[in-house]
Amino acid sequence: MDLAIGAFGEDADDRPQLVRTALERACVFADRAVLVGDTPADVRGGLAGGVRVVAVATGRSSTEDLREAGAEVVVDDLSDTRQVLKLLTS
Repeated sequence: MDLAIGAFGEDADDRPQLVRTALERACVFADRAVLVGDTPADVRGGLAGGVRVVAVATGRSSTEDLREAGAEVVVDDLSDTRQVLKLLTS
C-alpha cells in the first residue's frame, strides 16, 4: 500500500478533481481507493470522486460535522493502527 501518492490544494481548485488527480497519479481505480480526510469538504470531495471515505475527527470538524457531510466511517483519531488498516483494506 503506497500512502505517499495523493493530491493537494495546489493541484486543483475543487476536491473531486483532487481525487481524480490522485487516482491518476496512483494508477488506481476509484473502487480501490480510500480518501482519509478531516473536513466536510474532504468527505464531499471523496464521495463526489467516487472513492470510499474514512473521516478523522482530529481537526476542526466534529464527528457530527463529518457525518452530516456524508461520511459513513468516522474515527476519533488514527492511533489504533489495526483499526485504521482494517478500514483502509476492507
